[in-house]
Amino acid sequence: MLRAKKKKRGPGVEVNLDTLFVEAKAESTLGAEGWNTLSVSYQCSNITSNSLIKLPPQERLGDDVGEAELIGTYLDPILSSIFHNPENNRQLRWLNTGVQDTESQRPDGNIFQLEQRRVQFSTGYVEVKPDKTCAQTRKIHEDTLQLVNFCKDTIDKQNVESKISVQVVGYYVSIYLISLEANGLYLIIELFFFNVPKCIPELPPFMMNLDQLKQIMLSHETHCILSNENRTSRKRFSIQKVSLQEIINVKKPRNLRPSLAFK
Repeated sequence: MLRAKKKKRGPGVEVNLDTLFVEAKAESTLGAEGWNTLSVSYQCSNITSNSLIKLPPQERLGDDVGEAELIGTYLDPILSSIFHNPENNRQLRWLNTGVQDTESQRPDGNIFQLEQRRVQFSTGYVEVKPDKTCAQTRKIHEDTLQLVNFCKDTIDKQNVESKISVQVVGYYVSIYLISLEANGLYLIIELFFFNVPKCIPELPPFMMNLDQLKQIMLSHETHCILSNENRTSRKRFSIQKVSLQEIINVKKPRNLRPSLAFK
């Protein structure tokens, strides 16, 4: 009669679940930080690839670039790569219509945070003027005031810690950070400024700015978030648009020099 042979069992393995949980949690934290760095690097690589697709091989001479072409060909490949990050529910859209945070005013671009496929709050705004308006300093100053009003309204209504504002005049781009720092004190700081490339040969010198652009991406992700503290007592009412137009001097003096330079 045949009998089955007993197989020898291997050595026992002891598992400490608490130790595994602590190690997994530490790896998850490091993984999240590494993923943020990897995500920023991926966004920077998009600047190169998108610009190579959109930019012309040579700069056009004697041809004025309108606002629509300026946005679609020169600005969108760069600004979308900086602020458009669907993996973190941050998106950039180009529009010329009012949004819920700005009442009747119409920003050219809006950066916002999504929550369950709905716009939760705006994180920034963009105003664009074509190159031919560089000499019209009054319109440029009005855009600056509008950006400040856009950001202030959202900080007040949505209780956002900071806002990004982007002002474009021709190929010159200025990026600001606006935040409520004290009672009635809204601080605006210029983070960085640059000229977008007009053609593919101008792209390699522009890539020298990647470190600064990475800092802007991280600032947008870190500071443009909802605030946990109640700051109602520190806020102040905005000036109405009608009153703002009365304050601005409609007639330009002959020897007036603009206080802001866009080159």
